[in-house]
This record gives sequence, structure tokens and C-alpha cells, in this order.
Amino acid sequence: LSLWTAGSWSTLVPPAGNPSAMVVLPNDDVAVASSTQVHVWNGSTWSTIPGSFDGQITAIGCDSIGKVVVAGHFSWVGVSVHRIAR
Repeated sequence: LSLWTAGSWSTLVPPAGNPSAMVVLPNDDVAVASSTQVHVWNGSTWSTIPGSFDGQITAIGCDSIGKVVVAGHFSWVGVSVHRIAR
């Protein structure tokens, strides 16, 4: 990932692994899926959305109010799910 700031590019490295998917949220934060976790960049720091998936996240998006939605090859994230979770 790269970030354009003040006329130049800089590398933006998520806290864990290589990104498998990303989405810009309505508030301009960036949510990034890194294998089995989701991290959010707020413009200055990373945070991790609680929960770890039992398989790889392959797609990420958000609903109309900005809640992160992920899909992939998983069936558990603290509760039983069927390849999609919010």
C-alpha cells in the first residue's frame, strides 16, 4: 500500500501480513484485510478490529453506514458464520 501525502508517496505497511483486500470507508478511513484479520488506518495510526477468522479473507467492503463486511474462506470468527461476516 502507498499513501499520497504533501506531494509525495510513502509506503503504508499494515500491522500484519500482506493485504488481501481493502476498502475506503465513508469517513475516509481505510480497512485492510491481512489474511485472517482486519486493520483500519485512520490517517495516522492502525487499529485492529477484534476477532480472528479461521480462514483467509478474500474480499472486504462496507455497508451503507460504514460497517465493515468481509467475505472469504472462513466459517468462524467468535461465532459460526458462512463465508461472510460484518
